[in-house]
Amino acid sequence: MPSALRSLPRTLKLFCMASLASLLIIFGLLKAADIALSAHRNARLARWRAPTNKQGWRADFDYSDPRIQGMRRAAVVGDSFAYGWGVDWNQTFSKRAFDSLNNGASHKWEALNFGAYGVGPMKELETLERILPRYRPDIVIWQFYINDIGGLHDGLQRNKASADISAWKTPPSPIFMYNIKQAFHAFFPSLYLSTATGIRRIYGRLFKDRRTVFNDPDYMYRQWGGLYSPEELPRIEKDWISLEQILIRAAAVSERYNARFLVLFIPAEAEVSDAYREELEKRFLYHIDKNAAESRYAHKRLALFLTQHRIELLDMLDDFRNHADPSALYLHGDFHLTPTGHAIIARRLAAMLARH
Repeated sequence: MPSALRSLPRTLKLFCMASLASLLIIFGLLKAADIALSAHRNARLARWRAPTNKQGWRADFDYSDPRIQGMRRAAVVGDSFAYGWGVDWNQTFSKRAFDSLNNGASHKWEALNFGAYGVGPMKELETLERILPRYRPDIVIWQFYINDIGGLHDGLQRNKASADISAWKTPPSPIFMYNIKQAFHAFFPSLYLSTATGIRRIYGRLFKDRRTVFNDPDYMYRQWGGLYSPEELPRIEKDWISLEQILIRAAAVSERYNARFLVLFIPAEAEVSDAYREELEKRFLYHIDKNAAESRYAHKRLALFLTQHRIELLDMLDDFRNHADPSALYLHGDFHLTPTGHAIIARRLAAMLARH
């Protein structure tokens, strides 16, 4: 034993050894929890994942370059909502909508799903520009969700290029606290929101930087459902300008290949459920002046922009708000849609395409 340790009082030695042992025990428990959570998440993925086709997309058939004579073709471009995160392939809105259209119709449809988990508008535009000349769809359905604008101007968008779910399998990570945080958020959402708000507020007060309360733009856009502090609007405005440029380009390239371009707006739960919004306001937004805040900013801004540029919009906000139980449309502890949510979109999409 080093002489420095031998000179320490016996009580202090015991305290140090007990502290070290406690830390090792805590570390071991957290690591064990991380392994269990990783296994649970992967088992959850395996329950509903569908095999990808030869092109690497989630579908029950391979995409062919030549068009089938007499068959209309649709291309669905989007993120995990278009992919159908959390539901079986047969429950996704694209599968249900076009199966419904093909039931007894004289003109059959073929739907090519290019939804991929973790992508944003920049990557979606790259996908669109790649698939249009190859597959020549009659219509492009561009799925939009509120987190699409998070960090867009700063180039922080999600860049995952493949829909292959096997790439998402999560081994126990050295940075295992992420899994602990995710579990905390899923099972104790109210306590999580309160704790996160308190930490961010204290940090902001200490460093005189109120923006730290809003330091997670993806979470803000996704969960708050368009309720923004006025001080955040200048930065969000830059994100919106970037998004609008992408949408204009996507519409233009679709027109170049004679494809109808349609934006599908999927609302966040806070935009749909007043009760959920009020819960967030109480636990997470209590420091914001509600009278000055912009409510449903994303929805209003997107609808106005698309109208001005004559881009077609399939707006699901009213359909979701008019549902008897809005909470039944979203997965518990998650922001993705349940089979019920997908079914509502499928009915509306099929009805709109049938009219045209």
